[in-house]
Amino acid sequence: MTAPRLSLGSLLGETESDGFHQYLPNEKLDVFGKVETDVINLTLLTRLCAHEVDTLFGDQRQPEHRLNFFAMDISFSESDFKSWDVPLRTADPLEVSVVKILRGLLLRQLRERLGLRKIAPPPSIQFLAAALANRIVHDGKGTTGRYRKDYRIPRRQLATGHCPDLTQLLTEVPPSQSRLLFRIYLVHSDLLLNCLEHEYGRKFPQFLRDWWRLECQEQLGTAEALARVLGIPPKQLQQWYAGQVTTVLVRGGAPGEVSEDVIEQLQKLLTISVMDLGGTETVRSVHLEDLPKLLKNRPPDVSTLGDVQSDLMQLKFSASPIFHEALDQYIAAVDALRQNDVKLFRKRYRLAKKTFEQAVKLQETASTLLDEAEYALSPVDRLRTAAWDTILEHRKRLRKPMEQLIGLEETN
Repeated sequence: MTAPRLSLGSLLGETESDGFHQYLPNEKLDVFGKVETDVINLTLLTRLCAHEVDTLFGDQRQPEHRLNFFAMDISFSESDFKSWDVPLRTADPLEVSVVKILRGLLLRQLRERLGLRKIAPPPSIQFLAAALANRIVHDGKGTTGRYRKDYRIPRRQLATGHCPDLTQLLTEVPPSQSRLLFRIYLVHSDLLLNCLEHEYGRKFPQFLRDWWRLECQEQLGTAEALARVLGIPPKQLQQWYAGQVTTVLVRGGAPGEVSEDVIEQLQKLLTISVMDLGGTETVRSVHLEDLPKLLKNRPPDVSTLGDVQSDLMQLKFSASPIFHEALDQYIAAVDALRQNDVKLFRKRYRLAKKTFEQAVKLQETASTLLDEAEYALSPVDRLRTAAWDTILEHRKRLRKPMEQLIGLEETN
């Protein structure tokens, strides 16, 4: 902690005591406040949020401009601060503060990447901030450091025929005082971001820049700009959204649901249809493990096995990283069968099966530990209204049993 450098009272037209200051050189962030603990805890939050924004863009670009954050315990007006300042009320709920921090960080990204120094934040900035805030506050990244997708709320809404209007989601922010509505807004923003990330993959950062350019430089409405980047007519945007949401919800449940979904999908992919040439020429379903016995001296159907490999790769893309090694081994096993190397196929298949069973067991054990820790130490509802100074200790306690289980060390 450096010596006090800023008079917050002078900044707001007062003459009270100096405040405290913390500078983060890697992130180019300045944190100010009148109370030292507020500065310490706001520093934790800004560093966590900065990491999520950097991850979203997938690069280590050094920011050009400093961003200033202020922890305020009195009323203030946004007009009292400069364009690179982000004031926060220490009494605000945690998710509200996190949204404001993320909005400031994302706006800096927009200004620097488009070369627009004083542009007002477009609605897409608010949507992105809400999506990342949901991941940090409600889906584990702020406590366990790991993202545990939980789309039970939108899944239940979709099951009853309720799909949000995409234009309203992008442009209308519910009041934060209505905690339930704000929570639903956050999770639907997260779900939309997941849809876009799934659609564009590694090209997502360029997609964001194109969206921002249409909003800020060509003055298109947020929904119209999104449709333009997606390459679809604006009238079809809601239809695209409903289809994407349905796809993502199938693979985006809570940890236990995700595990069960991967198991079910894998079994379907490993069951293929083959022609029975025993005089009937009928089609029958065969598990991949039993395919060599059926084929015997017949050559393998390379095209069908290629499709199985492609489907396994898609499953790997949507599955939790804990399953990736096993799915890679299944892909390698199918490749051996395509080469008609039955001995190598059986060896690889047994290894893949064993690795997958271990991954399922580890995923279930980890999910149970995290659920028990959250319930015993600090339920999610309590975390939502926690003071900033409880977050770091809470995060350490929750991560400890998980780290002991899988042998990881905590990283900041």
